[in-house]
Amino acid sequence: MRGFTQTHYCADAKCEGFTGFEVRWNPDVWDPEWGGHPAEPTSDVCPHCKSGMLDEPVAYEDAIGGLLDELAGGGAIALGDTTAVDERQLLAAIQEELRRQARDAWKAEYGLLGLTPKQERARINELVQEGILPF
Repeated sequence: MRGFTQTHYCADAKCEGFTGFEVRWNPDVWDPEWGGHPAEPTSDVCPHCKSGMLDEPVAYEDAIGGLLDELAGGGAIALGDTTAVDERQLLAAIQEELRRQARDAWKAEYGLLGLTPKQERARINELVQEGILPF
Protein backbone atom coordinates (compact mmCIF):
# COMPACT_ATOMS: atom_id res chain seq x y z
CA MET A 1 0.00 0.00 0.00
CA ARG A 2 1.34 3.45 -0.88
CA GLY A 3 1.39 6.36 1.52
CA PHE A 4 -0.98 9.30 1.31
CA THR A 5 -1.11 12.96 2.32
CA GLN A 6 -3.58 14.69 4.58
CA THR A 7 -4.11 18.34 5.49
CA HIS A 8 -3.21 19.30 9.05
CA TYR A 9 -3.14 22.68 10.81
CA CYS A 10 -0.72 24.53 13.07
CA ALA A 11 -1.94 25.43 16.55
CA ASP A 12 -0.19 28.85 16.45
CA ALA A 13 -2.33 31.58 14.88
CA LYS A 14 0.78 33.58 13.88
CA CYS A 15 2.17 30.73 11.75
CA GLU A 16 1.51 30.31 8.03
CA GLY A 17 0.68 26.66 8.79
CA PHE A 18 -2.40 27.81 10.72
CA THR A 19 -4.39 27.71 7.47
CA GLY A 20 -3.21 24.19 6.68
CA PHE A 21 -0.33 22.15 5.27
CA GLU A 22 0.05 18.70 3.78
CA VAL A 23 1.54 15.87 5.82
CA ARG A 24 2.60 12.58 4.28
CA TRP A 25 1.35 9.47 6.08
CA ASN A 26 3.01 6.09 6.01
CA PRO A 27 0.69 3.24 5.02
CA ASP A 28 -0.52 0.49 7.31
CA VAL A 29 2.30 -1.85 8.20
CA TRP A 30 1.59 -5.53 8.71
CA ASP A 31 3.35 -7.13 11.63
CA PRO A 32 2.19 -10.70 12.30
CA GLU A 33 3.22 -10.49 15.94
CA TRP A 34 1.11 -7.38 16.60
CA GLY A 35 -1.59 -7.89 14.02
CA GLY A 36 -0.75 -4.69 12.16
CA HIS A 37 -0.29 -1.01 12.89
CA PRO A 38 -2.40 1.95 11.76
CA ALA A 39 -1.04 4.50 9.34
CA GLU A 40 1.13 7.15 10.99
CA PRO A 41 2.06 10.70 9.93
CA THR A 42 5.69 11.22 8.97
CA SER A 43 5.77 14.23 11.33
CA ASP A 44 3.74 15.38 14.31
CA VAL A 45 4.74 19.07 14.32
CA CYS A 46 4.15 22.04 12.04
CA PRO A 47 6.86 22.16 9.34
CA HIS A 48 6.91 25.98 9.51
CA CYS A 49 7.35 26.65 13.24
CA LYS A 50 7.52 23.23 14.96
CA SER A 51 4.40 23.96 17.05
CA GLY A 52 1.76 21.34 17.70
CA MET A 53 -0.13 19.94 14.73
CA LEU A 54 -3.92 19.65 14.68
CA ASP A 55 -6.18 17.39 12.61
CA GLU A 56 -8.81 20.10 12.15
CA PRO A 57 -8.53 23.88 11.79
CA VAL A 58 -9.11 25.88 14.97
CA ALA A 59 -12.72 27.08 15.05
CA TYR A 60 -11.98 30.45 16.63
CA GLU A 61 -14.21 32.90 14.76
CA ASP A 62 -17.40 32.18 16.73
CA ALA A 63 -15.55 32.09 20.06
CA ILE A 64 -13.80 35.42 19.41
CA GLY A 65 -17.05 36.91 18.08
CA GLY A 66 -18.87 35.77 21.23
CA LEU A 67 -16.18 37.28 23.43
CA LEU A 68 -16.41 40.59 21.58
CA ASP A 69 -20.22 40.57 21.82
CA GLU A 70 -20.05 39.91 25.57
CA LEU A 71 -17.46 42.65 26.11
CA ALA A 72 -19.46 45.12 24.03
CA GLY A 73 -22.71 44.13 25.74
CA GLY A 74 -21.11 44.68 29.14
CA GLY A 75 -19.70 48.05 28.15
CA ALA A 76 -16.07 46.96 28.38
CA ILE A 77 -15.48 47.93 24.75
CA ALA A 78 -17.38 50.25 22.44
CA LEU A 79 -19.83 48.40 20.19
CA GLY A 80 -18.36 50.02 17.06
CA ASP A 81 -14.91 48.67 17.98
CA THR A 82 -16.02 45.14 17.05
CA THR A 83 -17.12 45.73 13.44
CA ALA A 84 -13.79 45.33 11.61
CA VAL A 85 -11.85 42.99 13.91
CA ASP A 86 -9.36 40.50 12.49
CA GLU A 87 -10.26 37.52 14.67
CA ARG A 88 -7.10 35.62 13.75
CA GLN A 89 -4.88 38.50 14.91
CA LEU A 90 -6.88 38.73 18.13
CA LEU A 91 -6.44 34.98 18.66
CA ALA A 92 -2.68 35.36 18.06
CA ALA A 93 -2.55 38.13 20.68
CA ILE A 94 -4.46 35.97 23.17
CA GLN A 95 -2.13 33.01 22.52
CA GLU A 96 0.95 35.22 22.98
CA GLU A 97 -0.39 36.66 26.25
CA LEU A 98 -1.16 33.18 27.59
CA ARG A 99 2.38 32.05 26.70
CA ARG A 100 3.81 35.12 28.45
CA GLN A 101 1.78 34.42 31.60
CA ALA A 102 2.82 30.76 31.59
CA ARG A 103 6.47 31.78 31.13
CA ASP A 104 6.21 34.28 34.01
CA ALA A 105 4.57 31.66 36.25
CA TRP A 106 7.38 29.20 35.42
CA LYS A 107 10.02 31.86 36.14
CA ALA A 108 8.32 32.73 39.45
CA GLU A 109 8.20 29.06 40.45
CA TYR A 110 11.96 28.72 39.97
CA GLY A 111 12.99 32.14 41.26
CA LEU A 112 13.94 33.58 37.88
CA LEU A 113 11.78 36.72 37.81
CA GLY A 114 13.72 39.98 37.73
CA LEU A 115 17.03 38.35 36.82
CA THR A 116 19.17 39.49 33.92
CA PRO A 117 19.54 36.94 31.09
CA LYS A 118 23.03 36.05 32.36
CA GLN A 119 21.77 35.57 35.94
CA GLU A 120 18.81 33.56 34.62
CA ARG A 121 21.10 31.18 32.68
CA ALA A 122 23.29 30.72 35.75
CA ARG A 123 20.27 29.98 37.95
CA ILE A 124 18.88 27.49 35.41
CA ASN A 125 22.27 25.74 35.33
CA GLU A 126 22.16 25.51 39.15
CA LEU A 127 18.65 24.05 39.04
CA VAL A 128 19.77 21.48 36.46
CA GLN A 129 22.82 20.49 38.52
CA GLU A 130 20.60 20.13 41.60
CA GLY A 131 18.30 17.83 39.61
CA ILE A 132 15.34 20.19 39.93
CA LEU A 133 15.13 20.83 36.20
CA PRO A 134 15.54 17.94 33.73
CA PHE A 135 17.40 19.77 30.95
